[in-house]
Amino acid sequence: MPKRKMILKTPRYGFTLRRVWSEIVAKARAKYECPRCKKIAVRRVSAGVWKCRRCGLVMAGGAYEPLTQMGKKIVALYPPKDRMIEYPR
Repeated sequence: MPKRKMILKTPRYGFTLRRVWSEIVAKARAKYECPRCKKIAVRRVSAGVWKCRRCGLVMAGGAYEPLTQMGKKIVALYPPKDRMIEYPR
């Protein structure tokens, strides 16, 4: 059965707001890659809290995505040797 986009099922509020809402909900409900085990298993627990279902890693991130646009810019500024983030197992 093919997956459909989540669409607000009401004629109110205008098309633009319904489209933006459906994009936000799709981002929040999607699965993302875990930075520790590299599997597509990270799901949103609550606003800003993300958990990997495979290895159990709990991390803070954006409200709708684990890594926000500003977070991507900061990661790009610092090379990997300068930001030694060690996730405990």
